[in-house]
Amino acid sequence: MLVGCVAAQEAVETQEALPTRDPTAADLYNRGRKAERAGHIAEAYLLYSQAAAMSPKNQTYWLRSQALRTRASIEAKVQPKASGAEDAAREPQAGPFEHQFEFPTPRDLSDARKPLPPMELHAQPGTQDLDLRGDAKTLFERVAKAYGLDCVFDDDFQGGAPFRFALNHVDYRDALHGLEAATNSFLVPLAPKLFLVAKDTPQKRQEREPTAAIELRLPESTSQQDFNSVITAVQQAFAIEKVAFDTQNNTVILRDRVSKVIPARLMFEDLMYPRAQVIVEMEFLEVSRNDVVTYGVSFPNDFPMLFLTTWLNNAVSIPTNINGLLAFGGGKTLMGIGIMNASLVAQMTSSSGKLLLMTQIQSVDNQPATLHVGDRYPILTS
Repeated sequence: MLVGCVAAQEAVETQEALPTRDPTAADLYNRGRKAERAGHIAEAYLLYSQAAAMSPKNQTYWLRSQALRTRASIEAKVQPKASGAEDAAREPQAGPFEHQFEFPTPRDLSDARKPLPPMELHAQPGTQDLDLRGDAKTLFERVAKAYGLDCVFDDDFQGGAPFRFALNHVDYRDALHGLEAATNSFLVPLAPKLFLVAKDTPQKRQEREPTAAIELRLPESTSQQDFNSVITAVQQAFAIEKVAFDTQNNTVILRDRVSKVIPARLMFEDLMYPRAQVIVEMEFLEVSRNDVVTYGVSFPNDFPMLFLTTWLNNAVSIPTNINGLLAFGGGKTLMGIGIMNASLVAQMTSSSGKLLLMTQIQSVDNQPATLHVGDRYPILTS
C-alpha cells in the first residue's frame, strides 16, 4: 500500500510538472463562437475581447466583441462604480495634459479629416444554388458561409419562425439582397469578410447604417434650368437629406445614408449624361456671272413627208429649208421625205462667284437653334 501511494504521488507530481500550452487568439475566438451560440453573451464578449487583445491586427475579433458589447453589459448587469473620496485619494494623480500627449500637427489634423470610402464585402466569386431552411439567423450564417463571409447580429434582431429560402444561380449580392427582403432586414459591412444584420426600421437605419457624402462634378455645358430639374428629381426620388451646390467648382455634394446616396449618384449621372448634338454647316454665295460651255452637233428632230403627185387635185409645195427630197413610190403614190442639214453647235459662257458667309448652327437634342445674318432696314417703297 505504501508503494502504491508513493507511485500515485509521483504520477501527480509528474503531471503537474508537464508544461501546458497557452490558448491562442484563434482558440479564444472559437470558444467565443461556441459561447455565443449557446447564449452566453457575456462570456463570448470576454473571449472575443481577449482574442482581439492578443491579435490586434485581426479586425474580426474586435468587431465581434463590439457587436456583443451592449448585450453583454445587459446580461452581466454592469453598473458604474461610485467614486468616493477614498478611491480618489488612492488613485495616482495624473500629470499635466501637455506632458502626457503630443499636440497634433496641421498634417495630423488634415489626415484625420480625410473621409474614408464605405466598407465593401469581398466574397467568393461565382454563382451558387441555395435551398436552405431555418430561422433568419441560421439562414444568414449559412448563406454567409457559402460565399466565404461571416456575420454578426444586432442586439434586437430576432430569428423568428423557420422558413425555406431557395434561389438558383445567384451570386452573393443577389443572395444577400433576397434574404434581406425575406427577413425585412438590412446589412452593414463591417470588414471585407464580416457584415452586421439589423432589423430594417427607420430607427435602426439611423443608428447602424453609415452616412456618406459624395461630390459630383457637373459638365460645363449644363444649363441652370437642366441642373435644377435634375437635382429636384434626384432629391424627390430618394429623399436625400442634404444637397449642396458649389458654384465656384461647379460641383454638387450629396449627403445621406449609403443605401440612398449610391443609387442617387447613379441616377444623377444618368440624367446628366450629355445629350446628342446636331451641327448644320451653311454657306452663303454671291454669283455675279455665269459661264457655260456647250459644243457638239445639232441634228434635226423631225423630217417632213410630202406628196409629190397631183392626184385628187393635190398641190405640190416644197418648204424652203429643205435641201433635198428622198422620193419613193410612183404614179399616184409618189412621196418624198425632206432632208434637213445638221449643224455644228458651240456655245461658251463663264461665271464667277464669291463666298459671303460660312457658318454653323449647333444645338443639343430637343433644343431650338437660330441663325441671324445681317440686319433689317426699312425701305421706302412709295
